[in-house]
Amino acid sequence: MTKEMKALVKEIVEEHYNITKGIDGNLSNLNYLWYMYDKGTKEGYWKPFIYMAELQLLKRFNYINDSEIQNLVGMMESEDEDNMSIVTLAIMSLRQLRVKEHGIYNRAKIEYSKIAEAYPNEILNHEVFTQTMKAR
Repeated sequence: MTKEMKALVKEIVEEHYNITKGIDGNLSNLNYLWYMYDKGTKEGYWKPFIYMAELQLLKRFNYINDSEIQNLVGMMESEDEDNMSIVTLAIMSLRQLRVKEHGIYNRAKIEYSKIAEAYPNEILNHEVFTQTMKAR
């Protein structure tokens, strides 16, 4: 993993851990998953679902569409490390724009108020998770 990729993964994991924190039901399972990558035994590791969850969050804010996501997933599936660098830079750029315009996740902000509720269906559902785990 490059230095940029490590930094991006850390930011994504921390934010998604916070999105799923303190919620019952399906989110408690997702929160545990994010905990493992934020503070647990998987800290510092990268898996494709991490990028996919961020892409789905970016889609929710209309920064990217399904076709563009599929193109990035296709690049993640490639063995070419340059493609992974391009994917990382694309996600980093879109994420920085989202954070600049909306801030980091905060349940009290209007634009983020329904994200946690929609998370298991729209951001990281079973289909998204299994699809992207095949990516690398």
